[in-house]
Amino acid sequence: MRPDRLKNWETFVWKRPSEVYGAGNFSIFKGITPTDIRQGACGDCYFLSSISSLAEFPERVEKIFLNKEVNEAGCYALQFYINGEPETVVLDDYFPWCNHKDNWAFSRSTNDKEIWVLLLEKAWAKIFGSYQRIEGGTTGEAFPAITGAPTKMILHAEVTDTDALWKQILDGDQKSFVMATSVASDRSGQTNQAVTNLGLVDAHAYSLIAAKELTHNLKKLRLVKIRNPWGQKEWNGDWSDKSDKWTPQLKEAVGFEAKEDGIFFISFEDYIKFFYITSICKYVEGGDLSVVEDEHATGKYCLSTFKIAKQYDTPIVITLYQIHSRLVDETMRGRYQYAPLKLMLGKIIKEKQIDSKSATPEQEVIAFVDGEYMQYNHTHIELPSISPGDYVVFTKGEWDVLNPHRKLILNIYAPDPLEIKRVHTNQQMFSVYSRMDGWLGARLAQENKYQVPSYATK
Repeated sequence: MRPDRLKNWETFVWKRPSEVYGAGNFSIFKGITPTDIRQGACGDCYFLSSISSLAEFPERVEKIFLNKEVNEAGCYALQFYINGEPETVVLDDYFPWCNHKDNWAFSRSTNDKEIWVLLLEKAWAKIFGSYQRIEGGTTGEAFPAITGAPTKMILHAEVTDTDALWKQILDGDQKSFVMATSVASDRSGQTNQAVTNLGLVDAHAYSLIAAKELTHNLKKLRLVKIRNPWGQKEWNGDWSDKSDKWTPQLKEAVGFEAKEDGIFFISFEDYIKFFYITSICKYVEGGDLSVVEDEHATGKYCLSTFKIAKQYDTPIVITLYQIHSRLVDETMRGRYQYAPLKLMLGKIIKEKQIDSKSATPEQEVIAFVDGEYMQYNHTHIELPSISPGDYVVFTKGEWDVLNPHRKLILNIYAPDPLEIKRVHTNQQMFSVYSRMDGWLGARLAQENKYQVPSYATK
């Protein structure tokens, strides 16, 4: 932290809402809206954009709070999911106060007499040790922690099929998934001057709140609706509030409003040009989370099994986590390197299902279903459906000396709870791991063209 900022933070004092508003004159929430949030002196816009996106669905924000009414003791409990595991975070109601500005020092609600934003930000800071440790982050990294739902992060520079990306965004909007994005000129091949001239804030996170596909002048028009959590500073290029491209018919079709509220439209083409990432949190109402943790020696796999008793024609998501870098990197300089994570799913089937000429057709084998390989805090695989049977999950962190905490957490996001059991790795022959690794390599080469084998669905 710069010395001038540190000096400023040292002037903050702790105050309770009852001291500021008077006892009984405030609530946790009066009416949650995405525009409630105002950023303060803490540089955690990535977190604020996530809770702003979640606030599109007020009941999802309320679900985080285990007690929903103000209490005299000033004690509150919030439900988070840290490294994929449920964790209750207990807080008091002392928050940093800036005497110079006569206001809360950090993020707060625009409604002066509700404290849900103050509580969420303090809980996030408590998880990692301080407000300083939550400064700076990746758009969408808070989604799994505040929802328990799997999150997919798509770097635009790595996208080879923009139509596929648009389909994912449109699908996410239609399914009421929670989405966010971010501007970073050094990640999108732009200059700082170029993005600021267009009204965007460099190195800043935004909420992605809608996607619209229309016909305009006999051509397909794809628009993305975005919100700046600051509630101001908007895109001023094509399809902005002041753009001359709008017609009365298009305005009506997308619910256009010209306000200085941080909300704006941008064409999909400009979106992928000036924003560098799309984060999609696949929140499903009623989704159930099953969790198991494990550790393993360098070069070894962790094995877990679970049973599916009936056909599911809704998505099942299996996610593998390692310890978040904010809990490991004591220097807070962002230099910690995650270990590559390997996640593979197999199904126990009869050999004849994959080899009709097998000499042992009734012998049970493990057949590859799907897999992923990524160097990040988490990675996941998503099955559009899943058939009854016994499944084996192979997980591995490719640790080195820079990874002192070697804990893995596996969770499954499904309509119903599942019992996940750990299996001793010696129960499988080396050839099984080798074969699964080979299948994973072939699957990764196919990218979005990969089709889940039929024995894994119906």
